Amino acid sequence: MTTSCIKFTSADIETAKGVGSISTLTFDLDITVEPVASTNPLAPAHRVLGRSPRGKLV
Repeated sequence: MTTSCIKFTSADIETAKGVGSISTLTFDLDITVEPVASTNPLAPAHRVLGRSPRGKLV
């Protein structure tokens, strides 16, 4: 079972940042979501970063 929740800073998802979590029975990660600018139409719109046990974004 996986539980995920991301809250974005605005309704414009293309440019919004977000924070949230991804949780399973074996781990619980705080995540940060940042928009990515690219001219490639197939590129991802956001980068998802997790927090290490020391609190660093990876």
